[in-house]
Amino acid sequence: MDYPDLQLFAKEILKEATKLNILSRLYWYSPKSRKLKPASKIGYYETNPQGIHFAHGCKLIIVFPRLAFNSLEPIINQYSTHGPQISYRDDYRCKDGIGFDVYQRVHELKLFIEPDMHSSEKFTIEGMLKKGEYWAECQRKALNEVEPSLSEQQISLVMKDVAVSFKQALAYLRAQNDSQAQIRVRRLSGVRHRMVRVDLAEDQSKKMGFSDLVLVFGTSLKLPHVLLPKQPDPTRKPRTDSKAEQYKANPSSFKYYDKFGIFEVYDD
Repeated sequence: MDYPDLQLFAKEILKEATKLNILSRLYWYSPKSRKLKPASKIGYYETNPQGIHFAHGCKLIIVFPRLAFNSLEPIINQYSTHGPQISYRDDYRCKDGIGFDVYQRVHELKLFIEPDMHSSEKFTIEGMLKKGEYWAECQRKALNEVEPSLSEQQISLVMKDVAVSFKQALAYLRAQNDSQAQIRVRRLSGVRHRMVRVDLAEDQSKKMGFSDLVLVFGTSLKLPHVLLPKQPDPTRKPRTDSKAEQYKANPSSFKYYDKFGIFEVYDD
């Protein structure tokens, strides 16, 4: 699935809901909201969005009453091309890069936007190659958001440097002569979206990430209650676990370290 497919799917779901007079509410997040309110640093969800257009970093959450799934199920399963068909009361989580999730029997939904998360993950050569295009997109997006704006020539030069560093990291992994050798990639900018789902018994799910589009069905004729993200505390001290500082203080403790653009790549 790509963004045009996702756009069409969301449009069909909303059109059918309107046609059948199904109660719903939208929560739309665009990275552009961080520019509209720079002081917030994390942006915000709109509850009355105009002109929804999916792109990297956008999130759309639509909540419905419990039984709305039965009416929308044919459209949902038309676009659910992986795994078994989704049934009433079943949950579904997309495993692709772009897609949608379905959660049912949700009494309350808690949304979180976590700023400047230094999230990291280990990758093999195969994993690095799969993620390469996505990381380049993240890097270019970050450069496009720089204030004052960078020229296309400046952006192009940075992207070339990033490409060189990416190839060097791949060369390091290849030199291990082990297809399962891994290197850790850490992103140093942006925000991370997560949610917690609460059922009628007040049992909570783990805090977890979610796809670009999420369809949430409640536990009654009413819509699930949604708690929007809180703005970060400006007095909170920043994290102090900088790998750059650790490398600067003791380079020999790292087998490999490089920082390029919004990423750190290292093996310690």
